[in-house]
Amino acid sequence: MSFVDKVKGATGLGLTPDEAYHRAYEKGVLLGKYEAASEMFGSAAEKFEQMGHSQRAHQARANQFLYDFAVKKDQLLIDQILPHLKALHEIEELGSETERVSATELAAELEARKFENAAFASGQKPQEALHFHNKAADLFQSILKARLKTYKMLPAEDHNDTAEERFFLHRGQAAFYQAILVQDADPVAATERLNEAALAFRRAKDETLRSKMEGIATNLRIKRTCWFCHREMQGLGLNINYYKAAITRYGSDLLAELGQDSTTIDHLRQVVAVCLPCATMIQHQADELARARTEQLRAEMNARVSEIASAINDLSSRVRSLEKRRR
Repeated sequence: MSFVDKVKGATGLGLTPDEAYHRAYEKGVLLGKYEAASEMFGSAAEKFEQMGHSQRAHQARANQFLYDFAVKKDQLLIDQILPHLKALHEIEELGSETERVSATELAAELEARKFENAAFASGQKPQEALHFHNKAADLFQSILKARLKTYKMLPAEDHNDTAEERFFLHRGQAAFYQAILVQDADPVAATERLNEAALAFRRAKDETLRSKMEGIATNLRIKRTCWFCHREMQGLGLNINYYKAAITRYGSDLLAELGQDSTTIDHLRQVVAVCLPCATMIQHQADELARARTEQLRAEMNARVSEIASAINDLSSRVRSLEKRRR
């Protein structure tokens, strides 16, 4: 290698577009210096653009933003990557100069990551979460048998092995949010959605989420008679719950003698079943009484504080008067 070639390799000056592109691998990617690689791919892209080589320019730009994404882990960079990937048929695998992957599959995976990030950020907004989980699931379904291409370098919290696992993960999450959205109107329909979620999580190999769904579904199936209004309600933790109460053995036995729902009370835990309307009515009334009593005490305290302040002012005036006499 001549001295000029060494200078070119070291500085990047005077390189052809292809040489600049190769340098990004040699001096960046293959050394694990992804930030530097991103900058060098950007320089190569500029050279390709100046030469009018649009395909190669898209390839260089896609790699520029891919390695920038690998460093910064900023999901917003996906929007910069996608237009360039969609102009290509294939591109180098992340971390390699020789192995190639489908640009279409990589674009679908990145777009799915974009939607799943939005889905997990929308946990407190069930309708939005449902929409984004469904979008992510659809995209992972389109690459169901493909090998994941970015999760090794940029792993999620879990399920980084296959697109199939991520597909079922999002299908399960979507079914869960469907249950959340319908449970107030129809606990039975919500239970069906939770069963679908549990099955999806099982196929995603996530026993923790599967068990959680089955636990919620079990509670939603439970029916109890309210201690106050005697109406049977379905959905433990939703439409009915247990509250602390003093219960004797006699009270527990009496329900059995009368042929009434013995599950309404639990003598061992000292709790009674109360439906949501009755419970919230009592809670609201208790809050109103507490507020009224608080206002009463505040008024009494304000009056007392005013008396004390007046007495202090009187004492201060007397002290000042005595001080003047002494002078």
